[in-house]
Amino acid sequence: MWRARGLALAAVLGVPLSGPAAGATLNVDEIEKADFSGATLPADRVTPLAIKLPVLLAGSGFSLGEIDGHYGENAQKALRAFADASGLGGPAVHA
Repeated sequence: MWRARGLALAAVLGVPLSGPAAGATLNVDEIEKADFSGATLPADRVTPLAIKLPVLLAGSGFSLGEIDGHYGENAQKALRAFADASGLGGPAVHA
Protein backbone atom coordinates (compact mmCIF):
# COMPACT_ATOMS: atom_id res chain seq x y z
CA MET A 1 0.00 0.00 0.00
CA TRP A 2 1.06 3.60 -0.63
CA ARG A 3 1.05 4.48 3.07
CA ALA A 4 4.04 2.29 3.90
CA ARG A 5 6.03 3.11 0.76
CA GLY A 6 4.94 6.73 0.82
CA LEU A 7 6.14 7.22 4.37
CA ALA A 8 9.47 5.60 3.50
CA LEU A 9 9.83 7.69 0.34
CA ALA A 10 8.90 10.87 2.17
CA ALA A 11 11.49 10.10 4.85
CA VAL A 12 14.21 9.55 2.24
CA LEU A 13 13.33 12.82 0.49
CA GLY A 14 12.81 14.65 3.76
CA VAL A 15 9.25 15.52 2.75
CA PRO A 16 6.65 14.83 5.43
CA LEU A 17 3.21 13.53 4.57
CA SER A 18 0.47 15.27 6.50
CA GLY A 19 -3.27 15.52 6.84
CA PRO A 20 -5.32 13.28 4.58
CA ALA A 21 -2.26 12.01 2.67
CA ALA A 22 -0.72 10.60 5.84
CA GLY A 23 -3.77 8.41 6.37
CA ALA A 24 -4.58 7.73 2.74
CA THR A 25 -4.86 4.14 1.63
CA LEU A 26 -4.09 4.70 -2.02
CA ASN A 27 -2.59 1.87 -3.98
CA VAL A 28 1.07 2.27 -5.03
CA ASP A 29 0.10 1.45 -8.62
CA GLU A 30 -2.43 4.30 -8.59
CA ILE A 31 0.31 6.73 -7.52
CA GLU A 32 2.91 5.42 -9.98
CA LYS A 33 0.45 5.40 -12.92
CA ALA A 34 -0.94 8.86 -12.13
CA ASP A 35 -0.50 11.05 -15.18
CA PHE A 36 -1.59 14.56 -16.06
CA SER A 37 -4.68 14.42 -18.26
CA GLY A 38 -4.98 18.15 -18.88
CA ALA A 39 -7.78 18.57 -16.38
CA THR A 40 -7.36 20.81 -13.37
CA LEU A 41 -6.52 18.86 -10.23
CA PRO A 42 -9.15 19.21 -7.52
CA ALA A 43 -7.97 21.02 -4.38
CA ASP A 44 -10.70 19.55 -2.17
CA ARG A 45 -9.74 15.86 -2.21
CA VAL A 46 -6.69 13.59 -2.19
CA THR A 47 -5.71 12.32 -5.64
CA PRO A 48 -2.88 10.02 -6.75
CA LEU A 49 -1.39 12.75 -8.97
CA ALA A 50 -1.54 15.31 -6.16
CA ILE A 51 0.68 12.95 -4.14
CA LYS A 52 3.00 12.06 -7.02
CA LEU A 53 3.57 15.67 -8.13
CA PRO A 54 5.19 16.98 -4.92
CA VAL A 55 7.36 13.87 -4.61
CA LEU A 56 8.68 14.45 -8.15
CA LEU A 57 9.11 18.17 -7.53
CA ALA A 58 10.97 17.55 -4.27
CA GLY A 59 13.28 15.13 -6.06
CA SER A 60 14.06 17.96 -8.49
CA GLY A 61 14.81 20.44 -5.72
CA PHE A 62 11.43 22.17 -5.62
CA SER A 63 9.92 21.02 -2.35
CA LEU A 64 6.53 22.36 -1.39
CA GLY A 65 6.77 21.18 2.20
CA GLU A 66 4.28 18.72 3.55
CA ILE A 67 2.56 16.41 1.11
CA ASP A 68 -1.11 16.50 1.98
CA GLY A 69 -2.43 15.00 -1.25
CA HIS A 70 -4.17 18.19 -2.34
CA TYR A 71 -3.25 20.41 -5.27
CA GLY A 72 -3.20 23.65 -3.31
CA GLU A 73 -1.34 26.94 -3.34
CA ASN A 74 2.05 25.49 -2.32
CA ALA A 75 1.91 22.82 -5.03
CA GLN A 76 1.01 25.44 -7.63
CA LYS A 77 3.88 27.71 -6.53
CA ALA A 78 6.40 24.84 -6.60
CA LEU A 79 5.20 23.75 -10.05
CA ARG A 80 5.51 27.31 -11.37
CA ALA A 81 9.02 27.64 -9.90
CA PHE A 82 10.06 24.35 -11.52
CA ALA A 83 8.54 25.36 -14.87
CA ASP A 84 10.24 28.77 -14.79
CA ALA A 85 13.62 27.29 -13.83
CA SER A 86 13.26 24.70 -16.61
CA GLY A 87 12.16 27.18 -19.26
CA LEU A 88 8.72 25.57 -19.42
CA GLY A 89 6.67 28.53 -18.24
CA GLY A 90 3.58 29.49 -20.15
CA PRO A 91 -0.04 30.48 -19.73
CA ALA A 92 -1.15 26.99 -18.66
CA VAL A 93 1.50 26.84 -15.92
CA HIS A 94 0.89 30.37 -14.73
CA ALA A 95 -2.90 30.19 -14.71
